[in-house]
Amino acid sequence: MQHEIAPLGSAPGYLKAREKLNPEALLCLAQHHAANVYADGDYETYKGMLVVAFDGKPTIHKVR
Repeated sequence: MQHEIAPLGSAPGYLKAREKLNPEALLCLAQHHAANVYADGDYETYKGMLVVAFDGKPTIHKVR
């Protein structure tokens, strides 16, 4: 089954739609996703640290 991707439209239209996003909802989704991803403890660490990337810049976080 193939899915079509809807066009984004114009840049101003995209930016206007983006202004309507609730930042608290995005934070809640991110926290929910992180809790599910790390819930089973099945991830690798580097020297006891969790290596992640954000905006293409690597960052290292201590594992609790």
